[in-house]
Amino acid sequence: MRSFDESARVLTRAVERFRDLGDRYRSAGASITLGSTLRKMGRFDEAIDVLAQAADRFRELQDPHSRAMALNNLGGALLEARRFDKAADALTRAADHFGEVQDHHREAKALTNLGSALHELRQFDGAFEAHSRAAIRFRELGDHHGMAMVLQALEVLRRNGL
Repeated sequence: MRSFDESARVLTRAVERFRDLGDRYRSAGASITLGSTLRKMGRFDEAIDVLAQAADRFRELQDPHSRAMALNNLGGALLEARRFDKAADALTRAADHFGEVQDHHREAKALTNLGSALHELRQFDGAFEAHSRAAIRFRELGDHHGMAMVLQALEVLRRNGL
């Protein structure tokens, strides 16, 4: 845990330093890394705040790919914090942005996580649709591991009566 604590301190200083220098882009990028570190430490509320701010900064900077990265990480933190409705919103936006910028691998991963959030919300039709869209992308990309993961999620849905 000590190395994560040190990483969080260093990354917090980096975010602040970049902000002080007026480099909003690098500050937001460091915020994504900080948010991911806080998430690994189980500090979900802090991670959620940092990642939401990063997503907002990238929206202001008109960088949809970086915004999608922040939203995807935000969705993951919200999933782990069991805030499934907010996770579904963040992951929907992440998948949409990844699709817009033609990053189909990350789009598929966001769709997989979206399906998990919707499953937890007992929105089985939406979960099936998200997982199916992910499966299509993984198949197009030749990603057998991603395909296996999403097929497993679809099987769980099938067993639950969908």
